[in-house]
Amino acid sequence: MTSPILRFARIALYYAVLFALFRLLFLIAGHDKIRELGHDHIHLSFYYGLRLDLSATAYLLIIPFILLCISAFSKLQLFLFHRIYHSLISFILAFVCTANLVVFHFWNALINWRALTYLSEPGQAMASATFLQSLLVIFFFLGLLIGQHFLFRFIAGRSALTFNEQPVGKKVTALLLLLAFEVICLRGGLNELPVNESSAYYSEHEVLNLAAVNPLWHLAHDVYYAGISTANPYAFTDDKKAGEEVNRLFECTADSIPEILTTTQPNVVIIILESFTADVVAELAGEKNVAPAFNQLAKDGLLFTNVYASGFRTDQGIVSVISGFPAIPSYSIMRNIEKSAKLPSLADYFRKKNYATSFYYGGSTDFSNMRSYLINSRFEKIINEHDFDAHALRNKWGVHDEFVLDKQGIEMNTMAKPFFSVIMTLSCHEPFDVPGEKSFSGSSEADQFRNAAAYSDHSLGQYFEKVRTLPWFSKTLFILVADHGHELPGNRNMAFPEGHHIPVLFYGDVIKKEFRGMQAGKTGGHHDIAATLLSQLDTGSTTFSWSKNLLDKCPGFGYYELDDGFGWIENNHWTVFLKHDDRASLSDSTLTTDEKEILQRHGKGFLQKLFGNYLAY
Repeated sequence: MTSPILRFARIALYYAVLFALFRLLFLIAGHDKIRELGHDHIHLSFYYGLRLDLSATAYLLIIPFILLCISAFSKLQLFLFHRIYHSLISFILAFVCTANLVVFHFWNALINWRALTYLSEPGQAMASATFLQSLLVIFFFLGLLIGQHFLFRFIAGRSALTFNEQPVGKKVTALLLLLAFEVICLRGGLNELPVNESSAYYSEHEVLNLAAVNPLWHLAHDVYYAGISTANPYAFTDDKKAGEEVNRLFECTADSIPEILTTTQPNVVIIILESFTADVVAELAGEKNVAPAFNQLAKDGLLFTNVYASGFRTDQGIVSVISGFPAIPSYSIMRNIEKSAKLPSLADYFRKKNYATSFYYGGSTDFSNMRSYLINSRFEKIINEHDFDAHALRNKWGVHDEFVLDKQGIEMNTMAKPFFSVIMTLSCHEPFDVPGEKSFSGSSEADQFRNAAAYSDHSLGQYFEKVRTLPWFSKTLFILVADHGHELPGNRNMAFPEGHHIPVLFYGDVIKKEFRGMQAGKTGGHHDIAATLLSQLDTGSTTFSWSKNLLDKCPGFGYYELDDGFGWIENNHWTVFLKHDDRASLSDSTLTTDEKEILQRHGKGFLQKLFGNYLAY
């Protein structure tokens, strides 16, 4: 009677041990991020992660339990089904573990729904990795598969999970015991409330909390709530109250906005700089020797010093800048063709003003549904990697920045009417493979990032040297902005504002002399560029409802999305809200409890209405 129970327990033990090994591999892979933390609390990740491990194990054993029930009351031999099932699960778990390490390395997060959506374009998804890294990933995956096979045989054995000839009463008793075991583990114990990711959070260091969270449980949870559910997961309060909260945030009674331009019909060129975090801009208290060209431009332009990227991926950044629509947790609106087609667009605004519109990118515009988004945004001319000569130097993502910038500068000379042109750079992206002499001799990831940023900056400097001599330069407003921040080179915790701090610079001869060299300190995001720009060209536009004017005197605020929440900056203070772990330690230490509550209320209202807007598209 006890043999099926014992066999079932041994299979459960196998999965529990396997998840513990996954955690160990995660800690080893993240040793650069945890070695400074000491070893006092690292081992606790195994303890705090146990409930989620057991819950994930119980979910994996649902089908084996059903098969056992069938075999208990029939003569069916289901050994082959068990074998096929556990082989399939082994493959899935090896994939989840491997992908989780890759996602953590590049995104500083666990594998989630958003990461899975990139599997539809595996070539582009792997472009961030070097050839050696790609090879290591493949060998790691295969080694993990082989290791799991032998571990399963060692712990679970090879005997069939079936009953022998036994009385019906004994079979029912055994199955009821196993069912009770399943239910208890599914709930993560005998607690009143079922287990959730919050139970694994125990440290003020996010990397240790991520290590404790079971990656399979996290992925399944994220797929269910982000990839399938159509309900608003961020409905914190009555929708009317949330709307009133957002209306107050955007209220502005300032009766005057400075006119910084000499014309209301300039050419407009927006240069979106890949990963150009504030940490490489000296004018924003960043490192002094990485971006000299940008810093020089900032001294002659209008620099916005307190701007934060709402997302952390390029597709989010492009939509934020062009459509004034902030990023949201888990979803990328660019990847949803039906919804992105309904977004407002600066290109559409300028087309209606009889401007020529163009978008220049050295990579593939098929990635993340970028092409459909750009077409729906009404860009007339879309340049991608296929439009460059063979001599143009490339990396895994596409043509390097100097060639993209040069092509745009030359082709704007042919425009017979005002133009709106967007350039998206790509060289400052993993694997940070850039041409020419390196500015930094180190081999660390931080130095590789610095070299890539320095190359992009050098290309930017060359671009402006050339276009200053062209006729259209004196009639053009240039807007330079990063698509998102980056954890490098300062190893930022991306849950905190510093990792999302980015430069926004208005530059050009069309800026009145009295505003050149000035800085604007209102807190905002790069989705606020739309409202700020259009307020200078006419009476402004109400089309970009999530964009506010960074030049008025009304209070500002900053927002950025996290995988399960948001960061919020207001009145020089900040707080972070995570649905599964709302902790005071993720807030500005100078905040009082009441102040933190006010900031989180503002952020919750903003995200609730923003996500609701996304669902309504």
